[in-house]
Amino acid sequence: MKWVIAFIDHKKRGTIARDFSKLQIEYEIGIPVIRILRKRFKNKQHFDTVPLMFNYGFIRLPRHILKSRERLMDIKDKVAGVYNWMYKKPGEDKFVVETVSEKKVKELLQRSEDLSIFSGSEMNRFKKGDFIILRGYPFEGLKAEIQYINHQTRRITVNIFIMSCTREVEVNYENVFYSVYENFDESVSATSLDEIESRYKNSFDRLQYKKSANGTD
Repeated sequence: MKWVIAFIDHKKRGTIARDFSKLQIEYEIGIPVIRILRKRFKNKQHFDTVPLMFNYGFIRLPRHILKSRERLMDIKDKVAGVYNWMYKKPGEDKFVVETVSEKKVKELLQRSEDLSIFSGSEMNRFKKGDFIILRGYPFEGLKAEIQYINHQTRRITVNIFIMSCTREVEVNYENVFYSVYENFDESVSATSLDEIESRYKNSFDRLQYKKSANGTD
């Protein structure tokens, strides 16, 4: 069994395991996602899951399948959530697709878990002086500095930066979101895991810095 890089349709991510189960082959799915607090309704927290690596994920398959482009195309046609594989150039290797080590997949899955810092219970990781980016009208995309967090009312006092001016406002937890897709160009396809990670390095570093700054390492 080897991990391979797959292109994932995240709108159909929930159907991948079901479709694979019908194929009667060994498989394992590893798709790094970040959990983000979307809203709180009737004392219940509702979360969105955002893919860490946009449209990339990992599927673990038997080695003999990875030697056959025809077999991989057949799997792709039957698994709606996988719309393609990251193929190698002909003759590069015995496997026709890019493979990834078990260690690297586990590392990325753990990284996505570590970066899921936007649930209500995890808001205590933030502190005064942290810089964030806000989402939701009328704050979408504005940079802000945290001044005070009220965990009882679930509101945060921040200084927002507009041009050369600052203004103190109160926002909800739901307005706190640090986008991992800033400056992302989905029209440019990567050809290896190293290239994927390079494209996301700045976003990973910014999020990792926020964890470290809050003593969560």
